[in-house]
Amino acid sequence: MADMLAPLLGQSFNTVRERLRDTYREADAKAGDQRAELDVTVCWGHTG
Repeated sequence: MADMLAPLLGQSFNTVRERLRDTYREADAKAGDQRAELDVTVCWGHTG
């Protein structure tokens, strides 16, 4: 996925790869002081 997105975004493969990996990492596992977690449960519709 990163190899397809990198040219479209004008960024290096490794930059895009790390950004994609950061979407599922916990905030404490990310570099930087102002990192947030993504709660993927709110991204999907629930049925039932």
